Amino acid sequence: YSNNNKNKKFEKDLEIISILALNETVFIPECISLVSRFPYFYQMGECLKSLVKLSDNSGINNFVNHLINQIPIPYKNQEIMFYIPNNPEPLNLLSPSNFNLSNFQSINIFSFFSNQTIIMIFYLILMEQQILFIHNDFFLLSSISFLFLNLIYPFSWSNTYIPVLSFSSVKFLESIIPFIMGVDESLLEYSLENQCIGNKVIFVNIKNNDVYLNN
Repeated sequence: YSNNNKNKKFEKDLEIISILALNETVFIPECISLVSRFPYFYQMGECLKSLVKLSDNSGINNFVNHLINQIPIPYKNQEIMFYIPNNPEPLNLLSPSNFNLSNFQSINIFSFFSNQTIIMIFYLILMEQQILFIHNDFFLLSSISFLFLNLIYPFSWSNTYIPVLSFSSVKFLESIIPFIMGVDESLLEYSLENQCIGNKVIFVNIKNNDVYLNN
């Protein structure tokens, strides 16, 4: 069975090489990700929507270059407005020291949690517990957890914060110090099966509006 798979893969590779040798058009998938150490979730989402609408590579490359090299991070107590293609409304960037809930225009926390659940999560954060948010949508995982960190203002979270755990970082769930992390449901199942999660970790299931202790 394995030899058959190897033969099929070899035939597929040979076919691709033959197409390239004949100078025929080959379409290759391309992925563009915007990564920032600042939580400009809404702004980066709008930029990605604009990128999708650009048809030629030169336009995409110019736009990405513009975002990276020509739009600065605002100084303290300042705000920058900038335009992007295919969007008549300007986007705003606040100084990282002046973040507020306006960075999460597309997220309504009350559509995911009841009042009682929000108060419970708020209390757990203030008590510096080990909190693990669960959902399949990485955008929601990072946005909602950061929303809660904004809600505790004027206090600030000084412990471990990992919005989305990767496969290689699951081991951090065995930590004995307070943390706030996010995990995909499938990766959570793997972690539970392999006993990678401490027994004091509190699960927050975004999809089910549920808060419960790992047992």
